[in-house]
Amino acid sequence: MHDALLKPLPGQHMAAALVQAVEADRYITEAHVDALDLQGETRVLFKTRNSQLLKGATFDPDFVAFSAKAARALVARGIKLVRLDYLSVAHADEQIPVHRAFLDHGVVLLEGIDLSEVPPGRYELMCLPIRLRGADGAPCRAVLRELT
Repeated sequence: MHDALLKPLPGQHMAAALVQAVEADRYITEAHVDALDLQGETRVLFKTRNSQLLKGATFDPDFVAFSAKAARALVARGIKLVRLDYLSVAHADEQIPVHRAFLDHGVVLLEGIDLSEVPPGRYELMCLPIRLRGADGAPCRAVLRELT
C-alpha cells in the first residue's frame, strides 16, 4: 500500500530546467525560439514581462504568449516541458492551435508561475501536481532550486 505513494504521478517532474528571459511585446515567436541556445534542454521556463502582470488585481489580455509557430519550433527541438509566466500560454484567439501544438506532442505546460525574482539560468525544477480524477490539468507545487 505504501509503495503506491513512491510511484511518480503523471506530469511529475524533478529535473534540470532552464529559466530563459525573453523580450517580447505580445508573442514569443519562432524567431525568438531560433535565437535561443536550447541544445540539450528539455524543460524551459520563459521569463517575460508577464511576471509583473501576475501581481495585478485584474486579468490583462495584453500579456506575452506563444505563437503557434513558436510552439511547434519548441516541440521540434525536443522540449518536454514549457512554462510561461502568465495564466495561459496562448492568447484567446489562438488557444486551440497553441495548446494543441504542445499537448498533441506530450509537452507539459506550466502556467501562472511568477518568475519575477528568479534570475535566468539553470535550476532543478520540482513540479508536483495534485492528482484530480478526470481532469486535463491540475494545480501544482512548483519549486526551483539553484544548481551549483
